[in-house]
Amino acid sequence: MTDQLLVERCLSGDPDAWRQLLEACSPTLKAFARIALRALGARAEEAEVEDVCSAVLESLVARDFRVLRSFRWQCSFETWLRVLVRTAAVRSVRRKSVDPGDVPLQRPAGLPLELILSEEARSLVREEVDRLPARERKVLRMFFVDGKSYREVADALQLPMGTVATLLARTRVALRDRLQKRGLGADE
Repeated sequence: MTDQLLVERCLSGDPDAWRQLLEACSPTLKAFARIALRALGARAEEAEVEDVCSAVLESLVARDFRVLRSFRWQCSFETWLRVLVRTAAVRSVRRKSVDPGDVPLQRPAGLPLELILSEEARSLVREEVDRLPARERKVLRMFFVDGKSYREVADALQLPMGTVATLLARTRVALRDRLQKRGLGADE
């Protein structure tokens, strides 16, 4: 059964279709949530992943499936879910506040090797991002740094949403390749 048919059955009130959709989407939602949380620098522990997934599912069913009804099939259902997960992850991370008591008042005298290496990795990433063409750099920053959705980026730059998705995908691959050539692995 196609995603579109399954969604149409959910919207028509078929409880079995909703169960099937949950079964089909849950692993994907969890994987996307882990990726989004890590990309935002948050802990991708099971509780946080579940919170993001729950927020996505709640948004799908709220107000008589309003968000689900708004999907226009201009991209794959999986791509659209990725956008919803990213938005939920950004909101989740923004809601979490830092307790001032948890922040050390002074930096330790000597930096551990991991911090030095991670700062070097961040520096390499910044250099490679700065070398990207202006449009690609702007799309990356709006999506990953500002936490904007595909739709928000597309509207702001007056581009089709599919173009934004393509630009993001191609730019991430190009950036990953450049960083690997400079000795920075995927795990860093």
